[in-house]
Amino acid sequence: MQLRLPWARGPTNNPDLENDETNENQNDILQEIEAYGDQIASKLDGQVRIGFQNINGITKSAGLIGAEELEAMNEMNFDLIGMIETNVNWNHDARNYLHSAAHLRFNNTSRCVMSSSRASPTDTYLPGGTAMITQGKFSGRIIARGMDRLGSFTWMAIRGKKDIGVIAITAYRVCQRAGTKSGPDTAFTRQCIQMREEGDKNPDPRNKIFENMNEILDEWMGKGFHPIVMIDSNSEITERNLNEFTERNGLHDIITTGREMEAPPSYARGKKRIDFLLGNDHVQRAVINSGALGLYDGLKASDHTMQYVDLDEKLLFQDDTFTPMPGFHREFKLHDVKRKNKFQETLQERYVHQNIAKRVTELATKMENAAQIDEADIKAYNDL
Repeated sequence: MQLRLPWARGPTNNPDLENDETNENQNDILQEIEAYGDQIASKLDGQVRIGFQNINGITKSAGLIGAEELEAMNEMNFDLIGMIETNVNWNHDARNYLHSAAHLRFNNTSRCVMSSSRASPTDTYLPGGTAMITQGKFSGRIIARGMDRLGSFTWMAIRGKKDIGVIAITAYRVCQRAGTKSGPDTAFTRQCIQMREEGDKNPDPRNKIFENMNEILDEWMGKGFHPIVMIDSNSEITERNLNEFTERNGLHDIITTGREMEAPPSYARGKKRIDFLLGNDHVQRAVINSGALGLYDGLKASDHTMQYVDLDEKLLFQDDTFTPMPGFHREFKLHDVKRKNKFQETLQERYVHQNIAKRVTELATKMENAAQIDEADIKAYNDL
C-alpha cells in the first residue's frame, strides 16, 4: 500500500538525499511501512527503554526546540532517545533552547548532547547533525558526553555498578561516497571542507565516521563499558565498511537477531533497511523487547521508522537505577521549632560565607555546556 503524505516534499527536501544510493524510490509517494518485531507496550519497573529515529529535522516553535519530540519521548516512556538529521546549527542559543525544553518536560531530570558540522554562528539550518536526550534514570548515571568534531555523532557514557557501564552513540553516516559532487549545503560537503582544512587531501566523511567512533568505543570499552550504537548508515548492514565496524566491536543487530522474519525497510523512499540499533553480547543478553515502529508511530512524522529496545536494567548495569528527586520536592523533616530556627540561621550564615549561590550557578552553567565532565568538576560538586 502506498499513500502520499502531506508533509512529503520529494527527495530534494534534504540535499543529502540527492546522491543517496539507497534512495531507489525517488518521488513524492512514500511506501507504508508496518511495525516489526515486538509491539511497544507499557514499560515495566526494572526496564530501560532506548530508541532512535532519523527525524528529518527537529521541530521548532515559540522559542523552544524539540517540543514535539520530547512529548513523544514522554508518552512512550523512553529513558534515552537518539535523533538523527536534526538539521540545526547547534550553536549556543539552539543548545539552550533544547536544554530548556527538556528540563521543562522532564522536571529537571534531563541531559542533552548535540552535534552539527561547522557553520557560521548566524546559520540556523544545517543539514545532518544528531542529538541525544535522557530523562530520569539515565540522567543520574551519565558521567561523560560529547560529539565528534565533524558533527556526525554524539555519545554518552552511562555508569553502572563498579566498572560496568554503557557507551551509547547516535550517528549519521552521509550517503555520498568520496569524490562525489554534492551541493554546497549538504552535510557531506561541509564535512569535506572541514577535513581538508585539517589537512586531509582526500576526505571521505562516509567512512571517517567509523574511525572516529572506534576511538570513542576503544576508550570506553577499555574501561568496561558496553556499546550501544544507533546509526543511520545509509547502507545495508552487510556493506563492507559497516560490516567491518560491527565485527571489530562485536556488535549485533538487536532488532533482527533471533528473528526469522525478514525486516522491512526502515526508510520510506527506498527498499533497504538502513537504520540499525546495535549492541554487543552483554547488551543482547539484557534485551527484553525490541522492534521497529510503524512509519507514523515514532517521535514525529518522518520518512524513517523508529527503532527501539527494552532492556533489563539489572542485567545491563548490574544494579538498580533510580530517578533523582528535584530538590524542591524534598521536605524539611525537623519539627522542634527552636532547633529548626537555629538550623536555618546556621545554614544562612554558611550559605553567605561560602558563596554557595555563585558557586552553584557557575558550576551548573559549566556542566550544562561542557562536552565532558572532568574530575575537577566532580570535586567542585562534591565540595559544595
